[in-house]
Amino acid sequence: RAGIALDGRVPWRTFRGPFRVNFEIHVPLRYNLDATTQAGNIDVQDIDGRVALVTAGGNITVGRVGGRNTLSHPAPGVAAQVAARLETQGGHITIGDVAGGLRATTAGGHIMTGNIEGDAIIHTDGGHIHTGRVAGAATLDTGGGNIHVGSAGSSVTANTAGGHIDFGAAAGIIRAHTGGGAVRIDRFSGPAAVEASGGSVFLRQVDGPLRVSAATGNITAWFTDNAEPGAMAASKSVRKMRGASQLTSGEGDIIVYLPRELAVTIDAVVEQGGAHRVVADASLPLRASYQDSASGVRALHCEGSLNGGGEVLHLRAVSGNILLKLGEPNSWTSAVIPAPWMQAAFEPPLVTSWNSGEAGDDNGFDAEGFFEEIHRKIQESLWGGVPVDPGELQNLLEHPVVPVYPEVARKAGIEGDVVLRAYVSSDGRVTNLRVLAGPPILARAAIDAVQQWRYQPVKINGRATNVVTTLIVAFRLQ
Repeated sequence: RAGIALDGRVPWRTFRGPFRVNFEIHVPLRYNLDATTQAGNIDVQDIDGRVALVTAGGNITVGRVGGRNTLSHPAPGVAAQVAARLETQGGHITIGDVAGGLRATTAGGHIMTGNIEGDAIIHTDGGHIHTGRVAGAATLDTGGGNIHVGSAGSSVTANTAGGHIDFGAAAGIIRAHTGGGAVRIDRFSGPAAVEASGGSVFLRQVDGPLRVSAATGNITAWFTDNAEPGAMAASKSVRKMRGASQLTSGEGDIIVYLPRELAVTIDAVVEQGGAHRVVADASLPLRASYQDSASGVRALHCEGSLNGGGEVLHLRAVSGNILLKLGEPNSWTSAVIPAPWMQAAFEPPLVTSWNSGEAGDDNGFDAEGFFEEIHRKIQESLWGGVPVDPGELQNLLEHPVVPVYPEVARKAGIEGDVVLRAYVSSDGRVTNLRVLAGPPILARAAIDAVQQWRYQPVKINGRATNVVTTLIVAFRLQ
């Protein structure tokens, strides 16, 4: 096996100041590369072979990996071989497109990848994970950062101890768990199991059975009508769900959007029925009843069916509300909850058994205000505040502070715009800032200035609210 080892010894004498040694190795483009270093960064440009890179404490940066013709299109039924193995004990990992599988591990940094044509196993003890398209199965794990997946062609398992999870689309089974953040999945057709211990769950274009649990956040799910034609339906346009689903919330609300053509059976339970509601579209008939419990808390149970019924959609809220809407799926593609819609509130009379009774209207119930409040709670749970237009917030700025131009940047002739995501509390203070773009040498000065800004409170329906927006801080030499 051919190879080369580079090492050296520092003379036995006292050094003053930093000491650094760089090795630059040139290899053919079509070459398999193994590189190991006890300390320092590893930088590799595009390479058509396989790579195995290990460092005890630096960053790993790699361009495109794998042959463009041979590895990117494996034979049907044959898994793409592992093209890249990357490991660092404390730095970040960045890699471009991989024509094959990927194994990436870091003890604490972030991991960012391009498109992966095979399976992906990615682990970090505390950083963020950001991947493009994964053609194979993906296993993503972080000790506390966020996880983002552009799309996955097979099953996905994502686990974070405290960050957000964001999927673009997945064709296979999804398993997602977060210990404190929100979960958002844009589109999936396979079964999904999602658990959020401290955040909200937001699911769009649901085309498969799912089991969702949220301890304290809200659950919002948009079901599509891309399922199989209903066997018992009189109309060919009626569809049925691919399997039963269950959504369970502890302290949050459950909001479900259903196509009018979907054949489904609804089974909804609110355990603390005296304080919370089941609110449904006026065209979705539900039978509602109360059940007494040994603790004296009444449980509200609502049952109903759409288009003759079908697979059961189980909804269970402990101390939250359940909301059901019917409509056209194409109108639900926006990530923002639609405007309030016509609905009927169910507040049934007290009964001592499960004998069903028709639910009557709850006179005096402000349904529109109720849904606007739910909308606000969802946005705050997902994004940390209600998104507002930067121009609208600019009009409320009472105490701006001009940033101090860094002297190093001035002498170097560096100028540009620093883009920040700003979180403003209900009393007008800037509580958190994240740098989205801009010269790093200018970012610190922008943050120091904006942290001192003060706004008039943003009010929604007369109530001061936490908001989030995007700010641009310009640095110009003239």
